[in-house]
Amino acid sequence: MFSEPAPLSEVAEHTLGGFAALVRADAAALRHRMGRVGPFVYPSLTTAVLYRLSRVLRLRRRRRSARAVMWLNMLLTGAEIEPICVIGPGLVLAHTRGVLIGQGTRAGRNLFVHSGAVFGSVLDERTSGFPTVGDDVTVYTKASVIGPISVGDGATIGAHALVLEDVPAGMVARGVPARAYPTRARSQAPSSRPAAAG
Repeated sequence: MFSEPAPLSEVAEHTLGGFAALVRADAAALRHRMGRVGPFVYPSLTTAVLYRLSRVLRLRRRRRSARAVMWLNMLLTGAEIEPICVIGPGLVLAHTRGVLIGQGTRAGRNLFVHSGAVFGSVLDERTSGFPTVGDDVTVYTKASVIGPISVGDGATIGAHALVLEDVPAGMVARGVPARAYPTRARSQAPSSRPAAAG
């Protein structure tokens, strides 16, 4: 599931992983919109590269520079990804506006996020902390994953879901507050990851 990347090698390695994941996720749309240069100017790739850069700066104790890159990321793409959070390779944001990934979030490989998704914390007298997200997780539009919970490998978070409890691997969470349901795809042949809308 989750493994913390090496700080100095992650920018190049994870950017390449994110580029490959982006092309797999939305290859047809990218070619149609911008031709061969499409993936290089797509906001998802810009967001991922700037996040990786801000994280390396933060790990090298250059906090002001890391925050400046994070703010530049927000200005250019509308996504707020804290430099100290940890996300594995293959990060894809289908649409970047309104995405918030809080500082304590830990996510594995191939995280696929749609617009307005939030990974945040609950701070009160009883509990605090951020979510831990496994590999190959998809989070749809305006879903919120809140608190010190675990989202298992291959799970899906439905649009507008409010996830406050653990989601087992391979399950679908939907509703407010969200409940986990088995995915209908279990009995069918596996399909490719959803393409970004647009």
